[in-house]
Amino acid sequence: MSPTNKTITIPRRKPEAKGMMVVEMKDWPIDKVIPSSKNKNKNLGRPCGINPKQVESFGNLIKNSTYKPEYHIPPVGEVIDGYLHLSTGENRYSAHVEVCQKTFYAASVVWVDEDGMSGSYWKKAYTSNENDHRRNEVGGDQRTPQGIASVILKMLSDGDIQPNDEQIGRALTDQNIPKNSASWKNILNDVKSQIGLVDVVRSVNPSEARKLEKDNTTSDTNCVARVHNKETPTHRDYTPRLINDVLIPNLKGYLSGEEVKNQKVIYYFNGMTSPQIQKVRPLLEDKTFLDDFYHKVCKPFVSLYESNVFHEKVKVTFPNQLKGDNYQDG
Repeated sequence: MSPTNKTITIPRRKPEAKGMMVVEMKDWPIDKVIPSSKNKNKNLGRPCGINPKQVESFGNLIKNSTYKPEYHIPPVGEVIDGYLHLSTGENRYSAHVEVCQKTFYAASVVWVDEDGMSGSYWKKAYTSNENDHRRNEVGGDQRTPQGIASVILKMLSDGDIQPNDEQIGRALTDQNIPKNSASWKNILNDVKSQIGLVDVVRSVNPSEARKLEKDNTTSDTNCVARVHNKETPTHRDYTPRLINDVLIPNLKGYLSGEEVKNQKVIYYFNGMTSPQIQKVRPLLEDKTFLDDFYHKVCKPFVSLYESNVFHEKVKVTFPNQLKGDNYQDG
């Protein structure tokens, strides 16, 4: 018996978000679509505008008939006087215009109040969340901290949220930024700085930190650049890494009489106010973090280790995680 040929279809993907109600998904006449940069939405999540490389990439897919819009979450917009005003999808729209397409596949939606916040709030949050890198959606033109801040500043100017830590912080978590993470703190302080609530220094990005290292490394000096975002000189996460991963390996030969290079540490501050930096900078310059690490961590550890208390009082055990596992907690 021969197999039956079947046509396999993939269901059209539907946008989903708090406060969003999808009305319809279809091919719209392209002359009835208004991109976000030309309507009141102003492409909030992309203050720098369209990405020409992404537009070209989409255009090539369309010309080669390999762009399958229904298999991806479509751009969304609202119908006003018969026109679809996009909130997202400007790269895709621009590509369609450049290759002279007659239609544009998108979803029309309405935004409603939900979870104590307005529909206007959720619409703005979606312009950021649609480009969250974890979604792995078509295009890969991921959002930036500047784009996230742009969305929050518009929420503030439109009265969707109030200018305080609680509501700005919630707007960040609703854009899937983990609360109290470095990104969360940096963007929170950046927004507060832009609206005059606090004096926050500019952030140093990883590429700039790498350049600092390169420019300050010489034949007799190794340089490392490290972020710091605490008012205290010892940072629970960063100080051990600096000492364990950099300073000890590079200086260990000194104990055996070897010649070792000088070590320069450049601290750059992110997510901190000017008074906080002025407080901690002299402590870092005096290498107080080394004293703290020795007296609070290293010296007690050596004493405890040599007393054998770790072997007597510390127990290591495991949950059953392996297939057929029956680990016995001895």
